[in-house]
Amino acid sequence: MQAEALSPTYLVKLTRSMTVTAPRSTGADPTLATSLRHRLRDETRPAHEALDGCFVGMDDPAGRATYERFLVMNHACHWRLEPMLEQSELAAFLPEIAARARRDALSEDLAAMRLTPLEPLAFALPPDLPHAIGAAYVLEGSRLGGRFIHRRFKQLRLSEVWTGLSQRFLALGEEPDFFRAFMTRIDSLTMSPTQSNACVEAAASVFGYFTRTADAVRARDEGVAT
Repeated sequence: MQAEALSPTYLVKLTRSMTVTAPRSTGADPTLATSLRHRLRDETRPAHEALDGCFVGMDDPAGRATYERFLVMNHACHWRLEPMLEQSELAAFLPEIAARARRDALSEDLAAMRLTPLEPLAFALPPDLPHAIGAAYVLEGSRLGGRFIHRRFKQLRLSEVWTGLSQRFLALGEEPDFFRAFMTRIDSLTMSPTQSNACVEAAASVFGYFTRTADAVRARDEGVAT
């Protein structure tokens, strides 16, 4: 997978307590960045797997209702999270963040499939860079899953099975891969242990937010009081 070109404007001053560094020229310890990568992957795995478990069978001809819940969940979560990230310190570190928003595509999917949106659940995210990076890790990583689902739908020719199927959100996962480039950019940061912990905790919290929203969508659709 090829990474899309990165803007040089990320070399701006970000926070009072964090700086962007170039490890090769400054001698920064690369194990710190590598450790953060591994922590994000390993320590959020249970929360990630819990979310995935909400949508088992979606890539199946009988899984339309599950796909519809998937869209409604993502619509609610992206409309809550994306504006928060665009107004956080991540906007200086990752100027492309606003252009990468997918909430409008989700709105188009819901309209095309005549799905009723869910009011986003309450969620708070501190605007500092570590917390925002943790949240962005989840959103950017979800594009990879979306790419797999999109290709699976094509393989099964579900557009011929499900009348009115809309896949604008999934199709955005087919863009040139950005996730690897994003993780490389994280490697340029020098974080304190406290900041690294905040990053990982935010990512796990966002996974949990998606799962709570998925549960709320299911409860609404099944008429269960929450």
